This record gives sequence, C-alpha cells and structure tokens, in this order.
Amino acid sequence: MSGVIIGVTVQKDFGKKGPYVIYLDQPRLGQFDFTGLPNQEVYRLGRNNLYNKAYEEYLVDVAVSLGAHPDIAKKDMCDVVEFETALANIMLFEEERRLVNIRYNKISILEMSIRYPQIDWLQFLRKILSVANIHVSYQTKVVLWASPYFDQLSSILTKTSTRTLANYILFRAIQPLLPSISKTLQYINLRYIATVNGLSEPTLPPRSDFCTDIVIEQMDWVTSRIFIENQTDSDQTLAYVNEIRGYVRFVFTDMISKSKWLSDGTKSQVLRKMQSIEDKIGFPEEILQDSFLDFYYRHFDMGKYFFENMMELLTENYKIVLLKLINPPKNEWLLRPGVVNAWHNLATASIEIPLGVISDPFFENYYSPGMNFGGIGFLIGHEYAHGFDVIGMKFDWNGLIRRYWSDKSAIKFADKADCYVRQYSQYYIPEADLYVTNGNKTLNENMCDNMGVKAAFYAYKKFQRDRNISEKVPGLPFTEDQLFFINMARVWCSNSSPLFIRKVPLLDHHTLPRLRVIGPLQNSPEFASTFQCPRGSFMNPINKCGFW
Repeated sequence: MSGVIIGVTVQKDFGKKGPYVIYLDQPRLGQFDFTGLPNQEVYRLGRNNLYNKAYEEYLVDVAVSLGAHPDIAKKDMCDVVEFETALANIMLFEEERRLVNIRYNKISILEMSIRYPQIDWLQFLRKILSVANIHVSYQTKVVLWASPYFDQLSSILTKTSTRTLANYILFRAIQPLLPSISKTLQYINLRYIATVNGLSEPTLPPRSDFCTDIVIEQMDWVTSRIFIENQTDSDQTLAYVNEIRGYVRFVFTDMISKSKWLSDGTKSQVLRKMQSIEDKIGFPEEILQDSFLDFYYRHFDMGKYFFENMMELLTENYKIVLLKLINPPKNEWLLRPGVVNAWHNLATASIEIPLGVISDPFFENYYSPGMNFGGIGFLIGHEYAHGFDVIGMKFDWNGLIRRYWSDKSAIKFADKADCYVRQYSQYYIPEADLYVTNGNKTLNENMCDNMGVKAAFYAYKKFQRDRNISEKVPGLPFTEDQLFFINMARVWCSNSSPLFIRKVPLLDHHTLPRLRVIGPLQNSPEFASTFQCPRGSFMNPINKCGFW
C-alpha cells in the first residue's frame, strides 16, 4: 500500500519473528500506477524525454477536464512534475534497495519525530490508521525502510509551494479513480498508456468489461472463487504440478548439497533455509468456504451509486491491509489464484504458484513431460532461486534479515553474481539499435532464470528415469530434451515494438524476454549438448556463468 509522498505499508517484521509492523518507505510515483513503469529513474531522463513529456501532457489533460484553465493547468502541472522529479532524485535506485540489511531500521514514532521534526509523524499515522480504528502512540515502533529518502524529504517539502503540494496530493489521491469519474478521463488514461507503450489510438472498452475488471481487481477473493469453480480438472492438474514441484525441490536441494564453493557452515545454513521453504500451489483451501468470504468482506457496504461504491472498495481494501497489525493472517497468500504470476515471499519463506499461472504456455495436462518441466518446472525453480539471490540470501529460514553466510562464501557469491552482471550487459538488439548494459539492475531475475532452468532440467531427467519415459516423442521431430528447452523458450515469446524494447532495459528489473531465453541457455551445457551447438558458437560460448 503506497502513499503519495510517504509510502506506508503493513507487512511482517523482517527483524523479529511473528508480528506485522508499519513500514515507512519511499512512495510509488505517478507514472507507475497506469503505465507499469516500475521505478523513479524515468524522471531523471529530462523534461523532453518521451515518457516525461507524455506524463506532463496527461496531467494537463486531466486538470483541464476537471475544469482548470489550460494556461494555468500547464503552469501548475509543470510545477507538479518538477516536484515529483525532485522526489525521484532522492529515492533509492533498484540496486540500492537490495541492501535490505542496511535499509532495515526499526525506531519509535518518537524517534522519528525527533529525527524529522518538520513532519508530525504521530498525527500523520493516526490519521491513516483511523480508517481501521487502530491506535498508535509515540512508543509504537515502525520500520524506516528508506532512511536516505527521509533524510532529504523535509528540505524538498520546505522549498515547495503549498499550491504545488496541494495539486500533487490531490492528483495522486484521485489518480486511481480517474477512469471511474467520466468517460473523458477514462479515455485520457487509456491514451496516456498507449503513448508510453507505443500503441495505437485506444478505444473505450464496453462498460460491462470495464465493470468486470473493477470487480476482478477490487473483490479478488470472490472472483478467484468463481475462477476455481470453473476449472474442471484442477484436482488432476494440481496433483501433477505438485509432483513436478517435488522433483524440482529435490534437485534444487541436491544442487546446493553438491556445490563446492560454499563453506560447510554456510552450506548447512543454506540447506536449512531450502528445507524450510513452504510451497503454496494452486490456492488456499479456505477460499472454498463461504464463511471465509463472508468474514473477509463483512465490512463492504455496496450502495446504488457507482463512484461511492468505488470509494468503498478502495477504503475497505486498505483497511484489510492495516488490520494485519492487530489480526496477523495465519496463511497469507500475496497472489490471488487467478493471477498469471508466481512469487517468493521472503518474509514467510514460501513460494506461491497460483492456479492462474498453471496453464498454457507453462503447463497443460496433455503436454509431454519435457514441456511441462520446461514450463511450470522452470517457473518453480526460478521461485526457489529467489531465496538465494542478492536479496534472498540476506533472509534466513524464518524470514528474518540475518547474516549467516561466511565471509569466504559471500565473496564467492559476489564473484558468481558479477559474472551474470557482465554477461547481461553486453547484448545488442538490432531492431531497436539498443545495447543492453543494465546487467546489474536485472541481476536478481537473471540469477533465478539460470538456477531455475538448471534445476528444472535435472528434475525432468530424474522424472524421466523414474518413469522410464522414452526420449523420442511420437509424431514430433523433437526429443523430450529438446521439447524441454523449446517450451522454456516459448514461455517468453513476445512481439514487442522498438519503443517497448528500449523501455524495458531502462526501467524494468527483468531483462528483455528474448534475453531471458538466450542468457540462461548460453550458460547451459545441457542445452548445447541437446542441440549440438558447436563449442565457441553464440549459444555455446566457452566462458559460461554458473551458480550451484
């Protein structure tokens, strides 16, 4: 749950087992919510950059649509963008945010008030928490999650006019509601999204589709229940995926056990963490109980006016997040069952593979084993790997930030990570005339792709041996091994505009989809052997990166 100038969220305490606490963080900025631009770096590209020009025009269009004079709107929104850019300039980069052991700083609200007296922190937090009738005092502890940002925030606020602050706060407060106010504002939103993504002129969706999307997003547990009940073969699917998960987990654990660069002490700790990871596959069972849904949505009070209902939904969903402070969830899923994604929750030492992602191209019951291991098996391996990437290795088996790697092992870890940084900083994309040089920004995801494909391949080979599965596939010119890699690659198939291709390396902590195929497979001797790539060729370079 992000704020406008100060990010406020509630999640498990990374420093103490058990409770949930308030985290104060840098916020998500205005270009995130409707474009998916994931960080603040776009603001540092200058006023004339495509994204920033489109954003400023978007702000002006919104202001004019709400009744502002065009000339005044241009001046005011220019000031708003300058203010937001100033915020962006003091925010931590993606790479800096990986230093979770340094970022974690738990202090009382009284200490916050002494350190940053320009803001009435007690009043600020009481106002936010009043939505859920939660009381805090000066003695209440909070986690300061981005100290460098707060160290400089007061100076920026002092230099900014009240008018600009009011305009910015008002815009960010109504931004999530803009499509619900009028068709004109809905179209302005869609046109802005199209502009920054290099898409054609948008058209308004049918109202039924618009309303359906809102219900799916804002009442996600109810719609997830409907989704689950409409899956005719979910029991068979989940049984098969759990079997694949078991093989991938066994092999991933075995890779750690056989690694030769970890010290004995570190290896035992890393294995302990691997063994502690909880696997959440499909959906939480309680979603099938009417009593769970009735209790979850007990405070929702729908009326006859659409906009009021939107406000009610947003408020109640925010309240549910805040109430974790006094009623911590026992079996929390961060992803809803219908979501096409997966997650490693470092705070709970668990992975989530929701039912929504257990579908084509990742999985189908009728796929050959090689294809399913190359799809959902790879995804599961990728999520396990997040427990041991640059951020994950700082969390122990209880989901707490703790140093448990020896100095020697940590240095070798850094050397192996640096190999991936160099590899993913030297690709060229001809149709966008783009040199990809952001290997450090995308390091975590690249490491996990590499670990994931290796674990999934050897899990598949063990499955093949255990089941005595033939290497040849009837009716196809490919072997099972080849189908493994073909489906792993097919997962990332995309048709992207040059604008999108240039945007991803600039702003995303994932590398380009094609590099999520090329990168890991260049490091895979198994791929080179399967497709007989000559040694020293593009897909079988002599120097490879590896981890376990």
